[in-house]
Amino acid sequence: MAGSRRHAGQADSAAAILGRALEAAPQEPQLMMALALAYRDMGERGKSVEMLESVYKLRPDDGRIAGNLGAVYVEMRRGEQAEAHLRLALKTDPERRLKWLANLSQALKLQGKQEEAVDTATEALRLAPTDRRLQELFRTIQQEGGEWTVH
Repeated sequence: MAGSRRHAGQADSAAAILGRALEAAPQEPQLMMALALAYRDMGERGKSVEMLESVYKLRPDDGRIAGNLGAVYVEMRRGEQAEAHLRLALKTDPERRLKWLANLSQALKLQGKQEEAVDTATEALRLAPTDRRLQELFRTIQQEGGEWTVH
């Protein structure tokens, strides 16, 4: 129920439901990650990172957790931290490879690694050449100062 609310744009309601659920199961990784993503959707990146870092400590080899933490770090313009987590996500969560590549290209650009950022965006575009969001990402990554985040 909370997940459907989060996807329907009711992140604050989802966060309240998830927060109550976490009171009953405080170390439940799925609930923690869902709450972290609800916080991110509400624009509460600090709370999101705090929760994702906590769940990451419980499950350091979970690529989905690492990737989402990396994506929030990109939004916070913390390129080096984002890169480390997104590279782990690429190794451990191949199912979401396209998403992690798109975010990694941004993390690299944030660090001034322009050529590597373009190469990474190109790899993502090769996986989904007709995806308009990726096409826009590629154009933005090629420009100086461009910024775009994939969730």
